[in-house]
Amino acid sequence: MPQRDDIMASFGPILLESVALVVLDQINLIRQELSLPQRTKQQLLDEISNHLSTLPQYDWMLEQDRDFL
Repeated sequence: MPQRDDIMASFGPILLESVALVVLDQINLIRQELSLPQRTKQQLLDEISNHLSTLPQYDWMLEQDRDFL
């Protein structure tokens, strides 16, 4: 059984992707019980992309952009 420290040692994008795929699996289990079609990984990525394009940046992100210039 994985330990908390082992899981948190994986950080950043790979951890986010893993969490998203776990959520997708759980959604698909519920959808299966409701006789609904499964959601695909591409549908998940499309939804994430849609939300990313509408969310405002955090202040610290704007500061990083200024530091880059």
